[in-house]
Amino acid sequence: MGKLEMMSLLIVLTLARQAPEARKAATPMPDDFKILADGFPNDLSYWFECEPPTSGTREIAANNDLEHEWVVSLLKDRPEVRLASRWPNPPPMPFAFDQAKEAVYGHPSIAKVDDGWIIGFNQGEFGASLWWFSPDGKERRRISKNVHWVNQFFRTDVGLLATVGLAHGTTSEGRIIRMARDADGRWRVEHLVNLGAAPYAALLEADGSMLVATSKSLLRVNLAEKKIKIFLDHVFWGILYPNSLIVDASGTIFVGMRHGVAKVKKVGMTYKARWLVPDISFERAPVRPGFH
Repeated sequence: MGKLEMMSLLIVLTLARQAPEARKAATPMPDDFKILADGFPNDLSYWFECEPPTSGTREIAANNDLEHEWVVSLLKDRPEVRLASRWPNPPPMPFAFDQAKEAVYGHPSIAKVDDGWIIGFNQGEFGASLWWFSPDGKERRRISKNVHWVNQFFRTDVGLLATVGLAHGTTSEGRIIRMARDADGRWRVEHLVNLGAAPYAALLEADGSMLVATSKSLLRVNLAEKKIKIFLDHVFWGILYPNSLIVDASGTIFVGMRHGVAKVKKVGMTYKARWLVPDISFERAPVRPGFH
C-alpha cells in the first residue's frame, strides 16, 4: 500500500468513528492536512468529540497520559494541533548564565525591556524568583522570591504584564501583574487582577483583552478596566494542565492540554465544553497500574 493510500485509509477510519455532523464539517479535506507522528490528523475537525472526562476512571486515565500533551494553534484560520515535546528545552537565556552555579532554579520566562531583561524563574512548588538583568547579564537585581511564579509575559497597551500563580495540592492562586518602575528607575511589581486560581495558559486577543485558562475556570480579562468575565467555572481540566489557547473565526475556543483538547462554544447565553480526542481509543484508555 502506497503512502497516499495509507493516508486515505487513516482518514476514512478516523471519520468512521465520528458523528455524521462532524464528518460533514470535516470535508472537503484541506490541502495542508497532515498525519502526525503518532498517526493522528493535525486538523481538529477530524477528531472524535464526546463529553469531557469530569470524574472517575476517564479523568484519571487522561491524567496518566504523559505521552500526549496537545498544543493548539491556528493554521489558515483553522484549529490544528501538534504534540509537545515530552521534555521541552527551556528558552535560551539571552546571555551566558549558569543557573546551577548562581543557585537560580526553574523554567525561565523572558521579557526584553529598554534597560535589559526581566526574567521569571518558575520551579513550581520548589520555588520561584523574578529578576532584572542588564543587557549583558553582568548586573542583576532580584525583584521577588517565592512570590511571583511567572507563567508567561505579555506586551500590552497597559504595559508589560505577566500571568503568575501556583497550583499545588488543594491550593491554587493566580494573578496578572504589571512590571513598572519606582522613582529610582528600579523595576517592581504592581498587582493588576486577581484570577482566583493558577493560570495555565493565556492568549492576548486582538481587542486587547486576555483569555485565560486557570486550574478552575476559563475567563476573559478586560485589562484596561480590570474586569473579569467568567465563561466556565469549575472546569474539568484541573489535573490535565492546559498549555495553549486559540479562538477560531466563529468564536469557538480551543484549549490544548494532556490527552485531548477542550472545545468551548457559546450555546445561547452560556458556554459549554466538549472534549476532542484523536480517536475513540483514547476514550477507552485504561488507568495505568500504580496511578490513581
